[in-house]
Amino acid sequence: MIDFNQFKEHVVIPTLKYLDSEIPYSEEAVDLLMMTCAHESRGGTYLRQKGMTGDKGAFGVYQMEQATHVDIWAHYLVRKVLLVDKLESIRSHDLPFSLDLITNLAYATAMARVHYWRVAEALPSKDDTRYLPLLGEYAKKYYNTHLGKATASKYVMDYLNWRDS
Repeated sequence: MIDFNQFKEHVVIPTLKYLDSEIPYSEEAVDLLMMTCAHESRGGTYLRQKGMTGDKGAFGVYQMEQATHVDIWAHYLVRKVLLVDKLESIRSHDLPFSLDLITNLAYATAMARVHYWRVAEALPSKDDTRYLPLLGEYAKKYYNTHLGKATASKYVMDYLNWRDS
């Protein structure tokens, strides 16, 4: 498992600040990505979906599905030239995208943020008394979907367990 505070301070925050000119930085986005990583890969424990081979399955600390990655590039980023420039500057051009999601923490973080950014619904506010449960519901709805096995409360529990470990 990756150290929570080091991952947050040395990967997530700098990456989101790097994207700030195209996707506004927020503490809520930092928490959402930390929660996603906590749940999807157990804080970086799993870098590849178990039992999958080739380009099938999910990759990296956010366990991004190959189909999601392709959809972002094919349908969303087509209209976002400046954001593409940012992503191209941090990705490893010598690796296939799936391997880049596994080996390049900044790229994986940026792609997870782009995935959430294309959602029209605003992130929950830290000012809300139900902030973490609402963030868990947001992650479940937009990252895991209604078809996935996860629950919003599991996202929150995994986040708290990783943060407090």
